[in-house]
Amino acid sequence: LAERQIFNYPPYSRIVRIILCSEQLNELAECSMILAQNLRDIFGSRTLGPVTPLIDKIRGEHRLEIVLKIENASSFTKARRLIGEQIREVEKSRRFRKVKIVCDVDPL
Repeated sequence: LAERQIFNYPPYSRIVRIILCSEQLNELAECSMILAQNLRDIFGSRTLGPVTPLIDKIRGEHRLEIVLKIENASSFTKARRLIGEQIREVEKSRRFRKVKIVCDVDPL
């Protein structure tokens, strides 16, 4: 537990994994970089990625992940709202209309 606390892992924080998928790798990479930078502007060093997951392609769709660590002392409701706003912002762009974005809170 001491190591988990040092590295800010559950149960000392909440983990939000944002998975981005698209058949178009260039479009996916650009979208993930923009979303990660927008989240980094808000959450700072608690934003990790984008990175390629172990399984980087499923049914012809490429995948990238962004991971956020939200401390228990912070308002998770506010963090969830801010994350949602940033996701909706990139989804508005016509360039990224084929990118699917899914959030997984406290993944195993």
